[in-house]
Amino acid sequence: MSWPVRPLLVTGCCGVLLATAWQTDAAMGAEPSDAVMKVHAVQATFNDSPFEYRMTLLSKREGFKVYRLTYPSPIKTAHAANNTVPADYYVPDGIEPGDTKRPAVICLHILAGKFELVDIVCSALARRGIPAIMFKLPYYGERSSDPQGRKEIASDPALFVRAIRQGLQDVRRTIDVLSSRAEVDSKHIGITGISLGGIVAAAAASDEPRLKRAVLVLAGGDLVTIINHARETRSMRRVLDQLSASKRAEFEKTISTVDPLHLAAGLRKRATAGKVLMINASRDEVIPPACTKKLAASLGIADKVIWLDGLGHYTALAELSRTVRLTTEFFAKDLPSDVKPYRTNGAAQTPLQTTAQLLQQVAMLLTVEPPAGRCH
Repeated sequence: MSWPVRPLLVTGCCGVLLATAWQTDAAMGAEPSDAVMKVHAVQATFNDSPFEYRMTLLSKREGFKVYRLTYPSPIKTAHAANNTVPADYYVPDGIEPGDTKRPAVICLHILAGKFELVDIVCSALARRGIPAIMFKLPYYGERSSDPQGRKEIASDPALFVRAIRQGLQDVRRTIDVLSSRAEVDSKHIGITGISLGGIVAAAAASDEPRLKRAVLVLAGGDLVTIINHARETRSMRRVLDQLSASKRAEFEKTISTVDPLHLAAGLRKRATAGKVLMINASRDEVIPPACTKKLAASLGIADKVIWLDGLGHYTALAELSRTVRLTTEFFAKDLPSDVKPYRTNGAAQTPLQTTAQLLQQVAMLLTVEPPAGRCH
């Protein structure tokens, strides 16, 4: 098997496995018959603009419930659907009125617009007893009238910057929502993301002191270098290559305003205090390791990065179980001591454990050559 074939197989096969596991996990509870929409008011906001959010029970899963929330984005765009933020809120079972408040985590998705990975992270956090929320970034999912909306972001430099700017404001609005919840300790709200989600999470945490912890997975800084390097942004490069030197320089100056590398000073104090965790692939072909090292150095944690040795951006899925475990344990440090992890009945595996085992086997098939004369 030649190497150029492998990334395609990794992306496709792991995508199928993740989708299957995600659907299985989501189907563990039937659609509730008592799914009644409730409207909640939020008075204390980052921009002194009160708003309301709507909340409906979506599903009951093993150890937690998932609610659909919708609330207005702080940024108004010409595309009306993009101005409403859709979010899924994962609430652990067993939370009673008057209980000690818990930390909560905002989870951001990848560039490709696949939500299975972030669902796995949110599910693991909820089973550990930590409320978690994932929202769709600007122009993703129902925020775009075009099913290929996320491809527009990857090919339109100006839209890409606007989308990140709006996403950063949406993070702040989501902090407002979590801070208003009775079960959430507003002093212990964290953020995590993978790939694009990790880049946005780093920028958001740098610019928002209310985010006390951050886990950045397969992320880095220096967006210009990443765009010039990654296969996923080649259509954007073609557009940039057609710009005049002055227009190109203008774009690079603009994108620096949302680049976590240039915002890192705002996060450095928390990072050096042990509140930031970076998990990266040593052979990442999308986010160059050099860009990860630049961001880590700017945060003052160059020697603290957890490297997934020998793995790339996609084959890093082989370490999904470990990555999710490290992420969950990191945020669990702020949990009240009496909150215990959810335990499955009997010896049954969780969907995450099953998925991780499958991904590890697939990664082995696609990255390790079998002995001569043999096959996997």
